[in-house]
Amino acid sequence: MRSFVRMNLAALLAWGMVCLPLSAAPAAMVTPLAGIVSLNGQSVVNGSAVLPGDAIRVSAQGGARLTLPGTAVLAGANSRFKLAANAIRLNYGTLKVSGREAVQSGMETIAPAAVSGVFTVTRLSSVLYVSANHGAVRVTAGSKSYNIAAGKAMRFQTAPAAAGSGSSGLPVAAVVGIAAAAAVVTGVVVHEATKCSNCVPAPISPSF
Repeated sequence: MRSFVRMNLAALLAWGMVCLPLSAAPAAMVTPLAGIVSLNGQSVVNGSAVLPGDAIRVSAQGGARLTLPGTAVLAGANSRFKLAANAIRLNYGTLKVSGREAVQSGMETIAPAAVSGVFTVTRLSSVLYVSANHGAVRVTAGSKSYNIAAGKAMRFQTAPAAAGSGSSGLPVAAVVGIAAAAAVVTGVVVHEATKCSNCVPAPISPSF
């Protein structure tokens, strides 16, 4: 039954999603851009519909594109994330979000301060980087909240994404320039994420 629903969602995405009712679960499509991309442990070749709860994994040197109503997401090398009913849950790696969808990582929720925007989230164990590429971004965890202005970025020392609910989140925050954050994401962060200290992964998209 689930595979039947997935096939129908793929057909709907191919014809466009404008006719889907707003109350329906988000219909999404994941497309590999480089390397190996898996959906619930199965390799994706030409793209596949994604349902809430589905897990996506991108290999080292890989990349993927996730599209859903109102949002397009680029996933970097060695990223692991899931589609939830009202957010994308990032366990590890880098996501660049263009649109209105929020990202949850550990105890933190990252979302555009306005209706939509463009922002990049990188999760490495207990470190979280958030860059507001276009439009302001709000990062919240429990009662704590930070606003990141457009063109700025912040680094957070946090509980790991898989930590229990006892963590309050966002214990330490440091403001970094957007250029510095970009250097981290394309340098140290990528090397750590891919477990390759001497390689320079090819970009998954000229706009990433």
